[in-house]
Amino acid sequence: MHEESSILKLVLESNIINFSVALVAMLWFLGKFLPKSSKDKQESLEAEIANATRAKTEAENKLKTLEMEIERAKAEAQQILNNAKSGAENIKEKIIEEAKLDVERMNANAAKEIDQHKNIIIEKIREEVSVQALEIIEKKLTEKKAELNSSIQSKLKQDLEKVSGAY
Repeated sequence: MHEESSILKLVLESNIINFSVALVAMLWFLGKFLPKSSKDKQESLEAEIANATRAKTEAENKLKTLEMEIERAKAEAQQILNNAKSGAENIKEKIIEEAKLDVERMNANAAKEIDQHKNIIIEKIREEVSVQALEIIEKKLTEKKAELNSSIQSKLKQDLEKVSGAY
């Protein structure tokens, strides 16, 4: 801000100096070709100086007004920036909260899917175990049946031999 005002003051002062030099040169030039009395020249110069002083005062007032407008614009820009930051923070918090809810939902869904798959696998294992148990039982029963048949056959043979030997 300080640099802007010093630059504006320098520009204003150089314009005033340029204006004054041009004014003096013009008055001198006119004074050469338009003869006037020294009193008229003095009054004319005083009027020009007064005009230049008034122009300088007006320019300084305008500079002060512009500086105040710049300060107001800076304050307004800062307020807009603060509002934007606040809005962005609110949006960020909302997004984070939604993401947390999404993660919780996904975790719940994953847990349900895991339970479903676990139950399916347990059921398949039960079926496998049941099938294998039945196969083992069937095999043992077949073996027992063969043993019993063999035993019965032996016993029948013995009994037949006993009965045949008795006749």
